[in-house]
Amino acid sequence: MPVVHAVTAGHRFSVLAVFAGVSCFLALIQIFCIGFGLAGIILSHSVALIVLIASLVVSWLFASRFTEPFTKVDSYDLPGGWIKQSIALAFRALCMAVIFWAGWIWLELWILASLRPPYDWDGLYYHIPAIHEWVLAGRISWIGGVHDVPYVNYPMGVETCSFFMHHVFRTSRLVDACNLFYWPLGFMALVVIAGRLGARGIWRWLAGALIIGSPAFVSQSVSSYIDPGFASAVMASVAASCVFVFHDGRSVWWKMILLGLNIGLMAGSKSTGAPFAAIFLAASLVGLLWAHGFKMWRKWLSYIAVCTLIVFLVGSYWYTRNTIKTGNPLYPIQLKFGQVVLIDGYDYVGLNEANLPSWLEKYPSWSRMFVSWLQLDAPISGYAPVGGMGYIWLAGEVPAFIYAWVLFFRRRFGHPIRELAFLSILLFVLLLVQPSQWWARFTLWLHALGLPCFAVVLHHSVARWHLIKRHLMTIILGLGVISVAIWESHKALEIEWRTGRNPEAQRDEEMFLTSQEYYFWEMENVPRFDEFFSARRVARSHASYYGALFIGVLAMPLDQREVIVLPMELESEDVASLQSGGTEWVIWDVIGAGDVPEVLTRAAREVHVYHPSPDTHFRIIRI
Repeated sequence: MPVVHAVTAGHRFSVLAVFAGVSCFLALIQIFCIGFGLAGIILSHSVALIVLIASLVVSWLFASRFTEPFTKVDSYDLPGGWIKQSIALAFRALCMAVIFWAGWIWLELWILASLRPPYDWDGLYYHIPAIHEWVLAGRISWIGGVHDVPYVNYPMGVETCSFFMHHVFRTSRLVDACNLFYWPLGFMALVVIAGRLGARGIWRWLAGALIIGSPAFVSQSVSSYIDPGFASAVMASVAASCVFVFHDGRSVWWKMILLGLNIGLMAGSKSTGAPFAAIFLAASLVGLLWAHGFKMWRKWLSYIAVCTLIVFLVGSYWYTRNTIKTGNPLYPIQLKFGQVVLIDGYDYVGLNEANLPSWLEKYPSWSRMFVSWLQLDAPISGYAPVGGMGYIWLAGEVPAFIYAWVLFFRRRFGHPIRELAFLSILLFVLLLVQPSQWWARFTLWLHALGLPCFAVVLHHSVARWHLIKRHLMTIILGLGVISVAIWESHKALEIEWRTGRNPEAQRDEEMFLTSQEYYFWEMENVPRFDEFFSARRVARSHASYYGALFIGVLAMPLDQREVIVLPMELESEDVASLQSGGTEWVIWDVIGAGDVPEVLTRAAREVHVYHPSPDTHFRIIRI
């Protein structure tokens, strides 16, 4: 068989180096933004640019620790005969096409995020209001003035990117792009894992590109639901743990730092990241003892101790701050151990289970995740409570995972079985800890195992089809799965482009309905609404369930207005304080806060009513 070599001298940035650089960059953004907040330093445009440049430089230097000496970029065997060589090259061209398609999807999502206002419920309720408060304060800090929305103090590491990029680009238009910053992290993590499991050359890149086959990952990436960002951080932690545990003796300390950075990113993304972080640290220690023996247990323990410090540096701010302020690191979520409630708060599991569709509730709890994988409600949008892993998961990744084990057991693939075993056990434990597994957006990180196995199996079959013809069936099925993944990514993107479209738009800026027009139709026709909405300072009452969406409406653009939350028991001194502070407009949610209090009615110069439906009733008051 002729062998093709690409020869160059010197050192190169390996796949691992690129992964390390991306990990370091995202971690540094969080460290700088949070550190400045703790120090009381205001993040201005110029400071943000300095942070951006410094983060890029340090990330480049960190990535250079993972370069590898080489004399050839890649080496791969092509089967003899020009027909077989042409077919092999065609497969590589197909992989390149899929990678370019994934890049195009990512680019389109950036464009969509810049054009479409926020529509997602949780985003308008607490994600965007939290970023809005940070922007007004000029730094990330505890938010004490939004009494009726305690979730604004939830762990929000992914949203830090939106806060930072608002200052870099001086725009609020990318507030729904926070997940897109994490796409390169998830992509490179999948590439690294696929390489560790035996995929070579272009095939490991295919594993990263096929994440577009998950419609929930695509759709929610252009929202403030941070599940794609969290999933990317989990996948990165999986990749980094595999690299660190099964190290070859080179750059071990740097690989340990890489693991700490990624676990920290994961821990700071949402409250689920805290128990996940503990599992990763414990699994890494056990993995080191398993892979390298117990004789150096003190050394491995010291590595994990330092790694834990890095995790705390990157991801512990939210938990430490909340503990100091409230006594609950997971505030406002209750802290539980098993069925025992240690600290009161909102029942996270109960809130998620409230979204369980009635038809799915009829199934036994253990089976709901598997039923959800069938995607019976397809096509999937970003808000779908069922499905979202993608047909590629059930039709391609799960069978590939099983087949990969068969290959390893039969020693048909020359790579250690320990890495696959480590990854399998690790993700299984994470799945046991994850609440509401039926909701695909919470388990998108399972692709960290499925997509690399899919790439490994397809690579194995393409490399051997000319020797064993039955591999042709695997190839045909694999191509079919890839085609479905491309179709499903296109469908998911198409749904997002249709959501909120304004049929009367004359310009790109008007292509989509505003958040207010999307949820509160014809509110703009209320007398003096434009004057109220353009005010630099407004006050609001406590919000109702549906009225909570208007909190996010008032928060955009991020730096346009200050929003004062009024107490439930309004006193004359409160009204006088508003007037002396220059606040002229108040919006009162009658359903959420009851009738307008007399003290506010007496001070009112104008009162305008917006009451389009039984669950929406506002009074816009000028004082």
